[in-house]
Amino acid sequence: MKKDTQRNFIREVVIVTLLGLALLYPRLQQLGKYIFIDETYYLKHGAQFYWAIANQEFDKTDLVVHPGVTTNWLGASAFRLFFPEYAEKQKSSAIADLQFRRILEKNDLSMIYMLIWARAGVAGFNAVMLVLAFLLARRLFNPWLAALGVLLAGFDPFYFDYSRFLHVDGILSTLMLVSSLAFLVYLKEHRWGWLLLSGVLAGLSVLTKVPGILMLGMVGLFGLIDWARRENNAFGAPRSWRGLASLAGKVGIWLAVLLLVVFLVWPAMWVDPIGRLARISAFVLDQGSAEVISPMFFNGEQNPTGVFGWEYAYYYPLSYLWRASPVTLAGLALLAGAYFFRKKLAEKEIAWDVVGKLLLFVAVYAVLMTVSVKKFDRYILPAVLPLNVLAGAGFYVWIRSGIDALVSGGAQSRLRQAVLGLGVLAIVGLQGWQVYSVFPYGLSYYNPLMGGGEKAADVMMVGYGEGLDQAAAYMMTVPNKRNLTIYSFYSNAFGFHFMHQIDEILWYEDEIPEPMLEADYWIVYRSQRQRGMSEVIFEMLEGHQPEHTVVINGIEYAWVYKLAEIREK
Repeated sequence: MKKDTQRNFIREVVIVTLLGLALLYPRLQQLGKYIFIDETYYLKHGAQFYWAIANQEFDKTDLVVHPGVTTNWLGASAFRLFFPEYAEKQKSSAIADLQFRRILEKNDLSMIYMLIWARAGVAGFNAVMLVLAFLLARRLFNPWLAALGVLLAGFDPFYFDYSRFLHVDGILSTLMLVSSLAFLVYLKEHRWGWLLLSGVLAGLSVLTKVPGILMLGMVGLFGLIDWARRENNAFGAPRSWRGLASLAGKVGIWLAVLLLVVFLVWPAMWVDPIGRLARISAFVLDQGSAEVISPMFFNGEQNPTGVFGWEYAYYYPLSYLWRASPVTLAGLALLAGAYFFRKKLAEKEIAWDVVGKLLLFVAVYAVLMTVSVKKFDRYILPAVLPLNVLAGAGFYVWIRSGIDALVSGGAQSRLRQAVLGLGVLAIVGLQGWQVYSVFPYGLSYYNPLMGGGEKAADVMMVGYGEGLDQAAAYMMTVPNKRNLTIYSFYSNAFGFHFMHQIDEILWYEDEIPEPMLEADYWIVYRSQRQRGMSEVIFEMLEGHQPEHTVVINGIEYAWVYKLAEIREK
């Protein structure tokens, strides 16, 4: 018995290690290739967060109303490890963008160097959380199903790059998935540890981005379903006032854990907790009542206010179809088929009550996000990961049923496991190929069933920084680049790759300023063109050929124009 226990332990360690490496190693590749535009702010926030903690000015850790605290901790960790002197050399938390760049350069560092290490922390954090998702999911499903579902989620093309950006949406998605799975395990096993773990992870979700508070509604719904339907639930007698009181008490404990985590992990809460919570609440309410945000582009049309009301209720379903992998969609279709034929298939291999709760999570989250008038496709990411887990369930039940039909008898168990393992590897390989086909520009991936990147550029808003690295690389080959006057959209992101002076092309200009007209080069970008920003610039460029065009996955992202040639014409 002791040998069997030791053998099982070694096997578990090997499985977890291999899964962790499979999820982590690809995420650490080419971390400095291109910059997501918001990372320019989050890297500086990480430095400010580190400075505030090192100098014990904890109120200065309130940097973003999101509030982005987990992201700031990961960014701050990079500065603590690779530039600890920042806390002494910088005299205050506040710092201008150019000054931030200069202080790094004076210490033989660069923004891209620090961002790479901060991204490595994000990649490691998400990989660990995904392994935890597997460990939880296999308590709800078959281990093969759990591995397949988590790997499909981990290599979802839409999620992959966000899971290694120094940004909030990828981290939020991972934490909400794991918190949900931990609570579902609690409902199944009735052990307090899983309830507390779910609360801790939900607290980190809220600290990442305020939509994490939706987990409160999710666990309440999950608990009500069990209270109403299951005889052996975690709350005592089903459909009774005593059971309902028990449910309310345990959700209250869960919420208390969430609030405790928020208080302990965010130093600004130690100074003025009520003020911070009030500011976040005001921000959440404002998201449903804004009149003008900024010009946007969606479904082939410009939206000059950027406000997406209920007439755009299809925003997230359509965005998901454009961003989804055909592998995931096939798995979801198979899951639907498996439900209708569940009496004839390997029904016991699927915990349909868990499937229903995860589908409920997706539906409720999508509806609540639709309430907000501010919309980006990435905001739906927390619903994307559960859908991948469910797609894994769809594939698994049909593979298992096919094996049962072809291979019979307990003596063939090794053969059955081998065939099942090959099936899982093949499906994960197909999903991984979707990522590899556009790597390292994961955001350029669009569902080939919808028309892929070429069609997406006419329908969806594209361009969040990808391609600016290639435009910068081209400009680094231009002679006398140090003395050129260059203007670019998203100049901060461009500047991560261009080591010389770069000026910003401003938005909403009625006429082009004289200094811009006298510039040597302009770098213009796809998303600004789609959104109708600085239209006077694009009108001037109409009919002129760019000196260089950046094309990724069939999409023209950026154009480099030499102004001398345009002025001559």
